[in-house]
Amino acid sequence: MAAPVSSRLTVRIGDKEVELQGDPEHVARVIAHLLAFGPPGPVVTVGGDEGGAPPGGTPLPIVDIRTFFGNHWPASDNEAAAAVAYYFKFVAPQDERKEVIDKPTLDEGFRLANYPLPKRLDATLVHAKDAGYLSQAERGSYRLTTVGHNLVAHSLGPAGKAKPAPSRRSPKSKPKKAQKKKTGPRAMHVDEYVQELDRLKPVLRRNKDRQVFSQELRHRIRAVAETWPNDVRLQVVGNILGDERVGIADDAARKIIEATFHNTTANKYLDQVAALRKAVIGLHVRSTVTGQNAVEKPSADTLAVERGLEALNPAIADSYRQVLLDLRDNERISLRGTANELREVLREVLEVRSPDEMVMKESWYQIKDAQGREKHRPTYADRAKYAVRLQSKGKNIQKQTPGSVERADELLGSIVRSTYDRGSGAAHTETERSEIIKQLRYVNAVLLELLPARTP
Repeated sequence: MAAPVSSRLTVRIGDKEVELQGDPEHVARVIAHLLAFGPPGPVVTVGGDEGGAPPGGTPLPIVDIRTFFGNHWPASDNEAAAAVAYYFKFVAPQDERKEVIDKPTLDEGFRLANYPLPKRLDATLVHAKDAGYLSQAERGSYRLTTVGHNLVAHSLGPAGKAKPAPSRRSPKSKPKKAQKKKTGPRAMHVDEYVQELDRLKPVLRRNKDRQVFSQELRHRIRAVAETWPNDVRLQVVGNILGDERVGIADDAARKIIEATFHNTTANKYLDQVAALRKAVIGLHVRSTVTGQNAVEKPSADTLAVERGLEALNPAIADSYRQVLLDLRDNERISLRGTANELREVLREVLEVRSPDEMVMKESWYQIKDAQGREKHRPTYADRAKYAVRLQSKGKNIQKQTPGSVERADELLGSIVRSTYDRGSGAAHTETERSEIIKQLRYVNAVLLELLPARTP
């Protein structure tokens, strides 16, 4: 049996040096625990024999979690949770590394890092998941996401303080050879990335017409933007050459990242997030259509809706095509985003066809709802009524369509909510697929009433 690895190391703790003998990883763990009760200071190996050195002969720096937190400066509990997940996945000694973290792990990480403990650690994990930094692995355990990885690696600490170097887009870029991808979290699916962009929108809208001063929000925005060039871009650009949307997405992501280093208004962020979202969806649709998956023949109603949406607004048409592609993808583990996307298509059609100011000018428009409360803007039913009257539809259609719109939105919302309760699994995904396909037929019928009539 081979003798256990033992080496002699000279270790610097702050401004003092001590000589230790034993396994370097165990030494690092002991030092990390000692530092939890002593003054802060970096722990770095500065010398030793070859037994503790990696291939090449140079000992690796041993960084405890307290020093790691001191180098990355998490500005909130959510960021601190992401930092703990990152540390235990990539930085901790090998025998302490973990793919997922839970409440005890977070408690241990916060205590060793001397980070103030929140009132509820389980709620902190949920909030970090809602921010997009973690994803749920099993009940009570969470995994670092690509956005969380980019937050810690590119936004926190010195990396987040340095302004990015200005970049210029070349008119034509040659395809690069595939590079070996570094070890990291599971690659983020394109529709998951679109959901992360969508999560930013309501947060930014709450700050509309104001500058974003929150360092935590800036870090989150930067982490989402960094995920495009560092991860998602490789998935959608590989088989596409000469599409101008690649440059649009690159430019939007770069502008978002640069904006986080200045006092920028939420409106400017929203504009660039919308541009990035539109370009990403368009590229994903094209890359999927040019592949081998899009083989099912769409129905006549689907084709009619797709043509109508393309004429009304190409971006909405791309979202609709994304729904169709998602439903054909048998490898998807969740269709929650698909239901949300279809719901968004219906809402966007109503907003384009029925602008607020036009609906509110109508003689039939009521400024109060059925409960007597003042309405701040037209409801979906109001918008649907305006759209069908605009096309001089019959009285029966004018009466039925507003209710149909509200029911379609309610049904899609219930599908989204039910996916949270079901969890994951192939059986659950197939249930979602059949429900969304059923609602797609219903939504198609509603959209055909709302969209402008077209000659075949």
